[in-house]
Formats: sequence, structure tokens, C-alpha cells
Amino acid sequence: MLHDLKFALRNLSRNRGFAALAASTLGLGIGLVATQYSLIDGVLLRPLPFRNADRIMHVARAEDRPGAGQWSPVKMEEWHAIRDQQQSFEKVAAFQFGTFNVTHDGAAPRRLIGNSVSAQFFEVLGTVPVLGRGFGPGEDAPGQPALIVLSDKLWQEEFGAAFG
Repeated sequence: MLHDLKFALRNLSRNRGFAALAASTLGLGIGLVATQYSLIDGVLLRPLPFRNADRIMHVARAEDRPGAGQWSPVKMEEWHAIRDQQQSFEKVAAFQFGTFNVTHDGAAPRRLIGNSVSAQFFEVLGTVPVLGRGFGPGEDAPGQPALIVLSDKLWQEEFGAAFG
């Protein structure tokens, strides 16, 4: 075994270009595997950071027609029917990713990424805002004024951590 190791090192020292290529290929392969494991561990293996995370389900509708994405959003009328008629879950909430224009005190609007959520969203996740409040029952009904819950980072950066 020791003889084979000496032989390999002697050959690699004679062919430095090959040695560099072999070492960089090996390093790149190990780096890619480590990155993939980190992503899989962070996204799929670790539980969600919420109380009773094992009881939270994501329900969506698969789209069968050609050219459609894998998942399609549920219309508000359908969401209300699902919420009112379902009997399988203790609580249900809806969310949809989107972009929003936010402004205050005459400042120029900023385009931000966020979620539109239903009133029970924070209850389903088992969380409460650190300051202020979440949404009350019925505040997500059609015709109600739009409300916003800010992240701590946005509240600090955009609003200077000021109240009202």
C-alpha cells in the first residue's frame, strides 16, 4: 500500500498539469456534493420553524392543461368555498406570492416582494407579530380595506422603526 502511494505521488509530481486537473476536479466534485446536501437538508429535511410544523399541510391544485405551470392559484370564490366546506383541517389559510407598491409620507413608491394572506394565516402557523397585531376575523373579506403586516427588516429600513 505504501509502495503504491509513493508511486502515485512520483507520477503526479512528473505530470503537474494532470495533478492540478485531478485535484481541481476532485475539489469541484466534493464542493458540488456538499452544496447539494446543504440545499436538500435546508429545504426538505429540516422541519418548518413553526409550532406543530408536522401538522401544517400545503394544499394546491395541479394544472393539467398544456402550457400551464405545475400549480395554479385558486380563485377567491373557490378559496371561500373550500374554507367554508372543508372538514379535514382545524384551520385553513391561503397565501399567494406577489409584488406590491408601498409608500408612506409622500415618499416614492417602492416595489416589494410579499404575500397576500388570509386572516387566519398567522394562527395556522402558530405565530403572532412581535408588535401590533395580526389580522382579525373577516378582515380578509371582499370590500374590506387592505391591511399590511411588515417584516421587522422592512419596518426598520423603510419606516425607521417608527410607530404610526
